[in-house]
Amino acid sequence: MKSVRFWSFIALATLTLVYVSFQAFGTTQGEHTSHFASLVYAADPGKQESVIKNPKAIVAKIHADWCPACRNIAPAWAALEKRYGNHVQFLTLDISTPKTTKAAFKTAQRFGIQDWFQNNKTSTSLVAVFEPKNRAVVKTFANEPDVKAYEKALAPLLKKKGGV
Repeated sequence: MKSVRFWSFIALATLTLVYVSFQAFGTTQGEHTSHFASLVYAADPGKQESVIKNPKAIVAKIHADWCPACRNIAPAWAALEKRYGNHVQFLTLDISTPKTTKAAFKTAQRFGIQDWFQNNKTSTSLVAVFEPKNRAVVKTFANEPDVKAYEKALAPLLKKKGGV
């Protein structure tokens, strides 16, 4: 009887560990499970082609879960995504772990901003606005919580495409 209880306990513990592992690591590579939905979009290969064929201005953010400045700009980022999400491609490039950093580099590569990412990947809370066609940096922000500052940088790019 003790043997059955022991093995039942082992089976339950194993199932619990598997469940917890899937909850923590069950996302696809590059997918960020928090409210930063833009990285999920950017890492989705099915949507990659439509982004490349229909270029939008890009706003990319270097993010880390442990970064206080990243938490500081989170409300502004969410507001920008909500207001401009249909007109601008938002990318959250997560450097929280080596695995997410590798995925972030692949995402940056797909959108043509890998050099910028490679040069700035240790600068958490850094946000850059990129031209739609040539991916040139229009403006860079560090730990900027003011939505209006980002809107000012986006305005000329959105006017070229007919506004919001």
